[in-house]
Amino acid sequence: MVKENAIPAVEQGVRNLTEEEQNEVRQKVTGALKQAKAPRKQNLSSSQTKALKGLRTDDNILIIKADKGNSTVVMDRSDYITTVKEMLQDSKVYKKITDKRRNPTTRTENDLQKMLKTLCDSGHLSESDYWKLRPFDSTAAAFYGLPKVHKIPLKEEHDHFTIEKKNPPTQIPLRPINSSIGSPTYQLSKHLAGILQSLYEENGYSVKNAQAFSEFVCTQRVEKDEMVVSFDVISLFTSIPVKMAVDVVKRRLSESHKWKGCTLLTAKQVVNLLVFVLNNSFFKFQGNFFHQISGCAMGSPIESLNPKTESLNPKIESLNPRLNHSIHKIESLSPKIELLNLKIESLNPRLNH
Repeated sequence: MVKENAIPAVEQGVRNLTEEEQNEVRQKVTGALKQAKAPRKQNLSSSQTKALKGLRTDDNILIIKADKGNSTVVMDRSDYITTVKEMLQDSKVYKKITDKRRNPTTRTENDLQKMLKTLCDSGHLSESDYWKLRPFDSTAAAFYGLPKVHKIPLKEEHDHFTIEKKNPPTQIPLRPINSSIGSPTYQLSKHLAGILQSLYEENGYSVKNAQAFSEFVCTQRVEKDEMVVSFDVISLFTSIPVKMAVDVVKRRLSESHKWKGCTLLTAKQVVNLLVFVLNNSFFKFQGNFFHQISGCAMGSPIESLNPKTESLNPKIESLNPRLNHSIHKIESLSPKIELLNLKIESLNPRLNH
C-alpha cells in the first residue's frame, strides 16, 4: 500500500472508534509512515546478483576505483600487490624502515606536539588551533595504488585506420596514494593548505576544468612556427623536489600579504611547519613502514596547493624556445619541441617522462 492510500483507509477503519482512540491510531500510523521506506527496485537478475556476491567474497581479487574516468577495476590481488611492491622498491623515492620496533608515528606525533606547544606559548597559534592541530592517538598513513586504466592503450591509431588491441598489457600501472587521514600531520596539512591557498589562486598556469580549457583554446591561434604539444609525467607528485617546492612557498610568502589574514604565524614558521610535513611522509603497507624520501606525497591536503607547476614558473618563463602558454595537466603551446624537451629535462630530469 502506498502512503497516499494509507490515510483514507485508516480514516475509514477508525470511524466507529471514540475520538480519543481515533487520535491514538492516527498518531501510531503517522509514526509508522514516517519510518517506512519503499522497497528498492531490483534491476539485476538473480544470476547478476549472485555474481556480484561472488566478487565481493573472492579474496583473490580486488575491486578498486580507477584513478580517472569514474570507473571500477577488478584486479588480481597478487598482481596488485606485486605492482605496489615494485613501486616501493624505487630507492630514490621510498625507504623501508627495516627495524620493525621503530614505529615513526609516535615519534612524529611527539615532535609535532612540541612544535605546536612552542607556537601556542609564543602567541603565534591560538589555543583553539593548538588543540585542533595537536595530534593524538594517530595512525600511520595508508599506502595504496589506483589503477591508471586511462594509460593503457587499447587502440593503435594510424593515418587511415585504427587497430583494436585484443590483448592489452596484463600489468596495470598504479598511481601511488599516501592517504594521510588520521596520521600525525593530517590536521596540520589541512591548516597549512588553508593558509597557503591564496598564494595559488591566480598563478596563470592552471585551468579550473576541461570546459575552462576548451574556452581558452578557442581564443588561441597557433602560428606557423608553433605547434601544440602535451607533456605527461609518469608520477608527478613523487617527481617534485621538496626543496624546490619549499623555495616556491618562501618566494610566494614574501611577495604576498594576503595569507597573513588567515594566521598569526610568521612566514618562517609557516615554512618550518611545511618542511616538517613534507619530511615526515611515513606510511604503512602490509605491516611494513616506509618513508617517502623524495617528492611530495599524493593523498595529503597539501597536494591541493599544486606547487609542482609553480615551482618551475620562473624557469619556464626564461626558457628559449619560449612557452607561449603553460597549462598544468592539459596542453602547452611551444615552438621547437625537441629543444624544449632538453631544456625542461635540464631543470629536473625526473619531471620529463
